[in-house]
Amino acid sequence: TIDSDPRFNWINSYEPNRSLTELEIAHAASHPSPVKGVKPHIFIRDHSFVQNQVPLTMHQNFNSESEQAKLDILKLNQKLRNWSSHHSITLDNYSCKWDFRHGMIGLEQLEEKIVKCVSTDIELIFQPIIHQNRISI
Repeated sequence: TIDSDPRFNWINSYEPNRSLTELEIAHAASHPSPVKGVKPHIFIRDHSFVQNQVPLTMHQNFNSESEQAKLDILKLNQKLRNWSSHHSITLDNYSCKWDFRHGMIGLEQLEEKIVKCVSTDIELIFQPIIHQNRISI
C-alpha cells in the first residue's frame, strides 16, 4: 500500500480528497527529476479564453462541474505558480482563439514551446548514451 512505501510519504502531508490528476501534477512539480536539467513542463490555458472567446452556448464544455471543482482548479493553478518559482518548472499561460468551425485554434506558439521543451529533455536524457556510444566506436 501507499502508506508502507517511503516513496509516497509526501502524500501524507498533502491535503486530503485531491484528484489523482492533481497528485500526479503535484508530484511532478515538487520532486526533482533524476536527470539533471530535466524539469516538468506545465502549460495552462489563459483563464480569459472561455469568457472572451468561447460562445456562451459552449461554456458548459469548458467550465468546471461545480463551484468546488472551480475553486480546486484555481488553487492548483496558484500552487503551480508558486512551485514554478522554486522548482524550475516551465509554466506558461498559453493563449488561443475560438473558431466556430474548428474549435480551439491559434495553438502554434504552444506547439512550438512543447516541441522545444520535449526536444531539450530528450537531448538531456539521451546525451550521455549518445556520447558514450560515440567514444566507444
